[in-house]
Parts: sequence; C-alpha cells; structure tokens
Amino acid sequence: MASSVAPRSVTPVIEFLRSIFRGKALKANSLRFANQIAARTQLQPDLPGGPYKKSTGIYYYTRDVRREVKPPITVCTANRLALRQNRAKERDENHEWRIRIIGISPRLSWHLHGLAMRSMAVRLSV
Repeated sequence: MASSVAPRSVTPVIEFLRSIFRGKALKANSLRFANQIAARTQLQPDLPGGPYKKSTGIYYYTRDVRREVKPPITVCTANRLALRQNRAKERDENHEWRIRIIGISPRLSWHLHGLAMRSMAVRLSV
C-alpha cells in the first residue's frame, strides 16, 4: 500500500500554527498508519492434531460436568394433598404475624424502636 502522500496527523495550516505557538516543529507522530504496521492477513498456524483430534475422543467429553448432571432423586414421597392442607393451616395461623412483619419497613421499625427506648428513658428519669 504505497502512497505518494506522506502520512500526517493534521492539515498543513494547523501544523504551521502549532510550530509558531510551540516555537519548534513537532517531530513525533504517534498515529499508526496502514503502510507502517504488519498486514492483517497472516498465515494460519499449522499445529499438529494430537491424540484428541476427533470430537468423541477428546478427554473433555468424559470430564464435562454438564454431562454428569441428572434429575434429582426422590428420597421419599408423601401425600401431596396432606402437604397442601398443612401448608394452608400454617398460612392461616401465621397470616396476621406475616402482615405485621412485612408491613413495617426496617427503617420504620428502628425508628419506632428508638422512640420506645426514648420514652422508657424519660419514664426512668422522671
């Protein structure tokens, strides 16, 4: 890629103004140009195949953890209807308590805790 024009970073007018204000000409040009760097198309490396060239013969095929994953094993089975009924009972018993816990944000609960502690301190000091 030989070109007749020398590579430059700025136009000649800007280069002239730079040299006037700087007091000397700038010699360094840190830009990279296509005729100054290596070509992009290079030969592919010629590597030997080795013993694991075939896809089924690679040792990763037997060591791959994803192939060892299996569905979970059922240890014991229970009556699903009985489990659902027990869960429904627990939900009904703990419903009010859950609303109370979820309804108060942590910031508000600490604020209320601080107010309670202050009122206790006032009562103790009086």
